[in-house]
Formats: sequence, C-alpha cells, structure tokens
Amino acid sequence: PVYAYGQTPPTCEQFMARLATAEKHLKIPLPVITYEVTASSADSKEWQFIVSGLNGDVQCERGSLEMYTLEVDGGSDPYTMKRAENLMIASIWAYTNWPLQRSKQTVASLVHKTLSAIKDNIIRGKPDIAARESADLTNGAIANMDGGGSLPMSLWITGGAANPSD
Repeated sequence: PVYAYGQTPPTCEQFMARLATAEKHLKIPLPVITYEVTASSADSKEWQFIVSGLNGDVQCERGSLEMYTLEVDGGSDPYTMKRAENLMIASIWAYTNWPLQRSKQTVASLVHKTLSAIKDNIIRGKPDIAARESADLTNGAIANMDGGGSLPMSLWITGGAANPSD
C-alpha cells in the first residue's frame, strides 16, 4: 500500500508487522524485536521492546498508532548506534511506506539537525539543554528526534489521521 496525505496510515498491527519484515524489504540488517504488552484496556494497548542498547514503545488508541518511541540508551555495545540508525530508518519506512532512500534521508536529516543543535547549545555554554528536531511524515504524522542535555538520543513518531473505523 502507498500512504499519502489523506489516506489511512497503518494500524498498530500493520506497523509492527511491517517493521518485522523491514530487513527483507529494505535489505539492511535489523535486530529481531520481541514485543511485550505493558498496558491494555478496551480502547488502548501499549507494547514495549528492548534490544541491546535500545528501548522502544508502541502506543495505540482504537487500533491507530498514537506514538512509537525508540530510545538509544547507550551501553557498551559498539554496534548500538548503527542498530539504532537502521531501526529508525525501518520505523519511518514501516509507518510511511516510503522508498528506502527517502526513509534514510529523513533519518539522516533529523540526526544532522539534532546533533547540530546539541553542538550549538554546548558552544553557547548550555550543554544541559536538549535539542529537538522534527520531520513531517504522511497524514499529519510527525517524526521527532531529540537528545542532548540529560536526554538520550531518541526518535518518536506521533500518529496522524485517525483510523477511519473510529
């Protein structure tokens, strides 16, 4: 499916299923993600996952993706940053169905702008101030990246259009 402005974004289940097949489609190495339900009610559900050096969270409301978060918690694994970058690219792809190159460019731009803003804060003598940058996705959804200060580097996608079955 092609998701464009005004069309339906993926449901939470579709998003997670696409993320699970991203390595095959994008031909980039990705960690295997195992989800654990952390909260559930009649209208909402939340999953958490932990992959070496990364924490993630998927929050859904009535089947629609409300928020997806991927946080880099560091650790001693030398591959954490590449694992994080690839998972960020796959996450953008899983939500938007954009081609690999566009998903990569979106992540690269977010990383560059966020790191530049962090560096500017350090130059200003304010290393404790975090930076946040964003990129528009489809259906009014937004990908945000933040980091610096006391925050670890993280990507989060906030959902756009509501599920039409609502």
